[in-house]
Amino acid sequence: MRSQPVEQLLLDMPFAFELPKFVPEGFELKDSAAFANSRDWVLLLWSSDNAEIAMLVERTYTGYYLPAGLGSAEEVQVSGQPALLIRGWWDENHEWDPTRKLELHWQKGDRYYRLIYTQRSISRWEIEPITSDIDGIIRELTRMAESIP
Repeated sequence: MRSQPVEQLLLDMPFAFELPKFVPEGFELKDSAAFANSRDWVLLLWSSDNAEIAMLVERTYTGYYLPAGLGSAEEVQVSGQPALLIRGWWDENHEWDPTRKLELHWQKGDRYYRLIYTQRSISRWEIEPITSDIDGIIRELTRMAESIP
């Protein structure tokens, strides 16, 4: 994995993809981006005071395993197309907690996208339960996904 400033990445992208036109209020694009040495995926981060939205864009679908707790995955829609929403992540006791993370997966054209929302403790920088309106966050993630041209 390599890291570089976002401006540099946008000048020399490993493959073509679009950035969202909408980002939830309070989130700013971090100044660095990561991409695979194979140049098959790119990772960008938007952060706020205690939360982060990661956008993973893949050139080809790798068929990776999607970890999800029982009953935590549901089919939703992004721009009228099938998408997958996963609610949750493991807590410090290795128990699935449906409030710890949100992931939205979908395909647009020949690219595969994932938006990942997490809330983190500033002092320990660990994923924590989401304390704000989860359904509202899902709506904003969907709006962000649908704003990608």
